[in-house]
Amino acid sequence: LKRGNEAARRAHAAAGDSFKAVSAHVATLGNANARLKKERKHLVRAADLLKEELAMKQAIYAAQVASFSKLRNVMETMVETADARGVEPGVVEELRVLAGLRLHDDGIAAPPPPPVDESPGFLRRLSGRFLGT
Repeated sequence: LKRGNEAARRAHAAAGDSFKAVSAHVATLGNANARLKKERKHLVRAADLLKEELAMKQAIYAAQVASFSKLRNVMETMVETADARGVEPGVVEELRVLAGLRLHDDGIAAPPPPPVDESPGFLRRLSGRFLGT
């Protein structure tokens, strides 16, 4: 009976130590899991913000492209109108050059615009044709 009790005490102590080790491991895993959940929540929030920012930038880009397209159409219409109304060919060519310039800066240095002949006054020549003076 004494041997049985002693064996039971040793088994109980070993089981207690084993239970403490398992409990400590469970606590460590629980802390790691909580930390990972918190990190995941932050990452999901950051991903959502990045998605919103991307959508906003895409919308801005699309609006700029549409605006540039409208401006390009207006400039082409102005050149066609000037040509149809008989504006001097030199002025029409200058308008074509100006209409062909880039409308935005994408970080690449654009060449300077060609010199405009202003001897009789570019706008005066243009307005003189339209006003008949």
